[in-house]
Amino acid sequence: MRRLFVAAGVLAVTAWGAVSAAAATLDIVPGGTTSVEVTADLDGLGLSAGTIGTATAEVADGNLVVDFPITGGSVTDGVAMIEHVGSGVEIFLTSDPSSSISLTNFLIDTGEGTVSSDVNGIANAVVFDFGTIDDSGIQLNFAGFLAGALTAAFGAPNTTGGEFGIANTNPEIAPIPLPAGAPLLIAGLAAFAFLRRRKVA
Repeated sequence: MRRLFVAAGVLAVTAWGAVSAAAATLDIVPGGTTSVEVTADLDGLGLSAGTIGTATAEVADGNLVVDFPITGGSVTDGVAMIEHVGSGVEIFLTSDPSSSISLTNFLIDTGEGTVSSDVNGIANAVVFDFGTIDDSGIQLNFAGFLAGALTAAFGAPNTTGGEFGIANTNPEIAPIPLPAGAPLLIAGLAAFAFLRRRKVA
């Protein structure tokens, strides 16, 4: 009888571990949007911005607001990785649009507090660092890589640490499916209940 209790206990604990591990990572599904209100004085730098791919833009309260469709990602132990594949923004000289820097395939990493993107063919470069986070959104500050690229390409002053804009993101989390370990957990708990009932009888 004791062996049966131990076997039922091992079955339940093993299954609980599988259920917990499955619940630790949640998938982000396409459908949400990240909106960025550009607050940096691009005009003062002689720069303009346009959209790439599936990104869309409008002017609200005098500021450019760019929407980037969320294409996937994950949330693991409270840390989100939010993907925006197929969209981006192009920064160019207002006086010469042929000279530009393309930022595409943004990835928001809430664990590191960064936003990375592909920059003119260079993959996964950190372009923004998080600043303050409050009810208005996430402050995005120029990271050194992007600030250096703007200086090299356009002769812009060093903007490292300066505010680029405010981001608001609303990723959609996939429904949590019944984990593969759930039937094992149920079987283990049922075995416990059955053995306890037999012992009482």
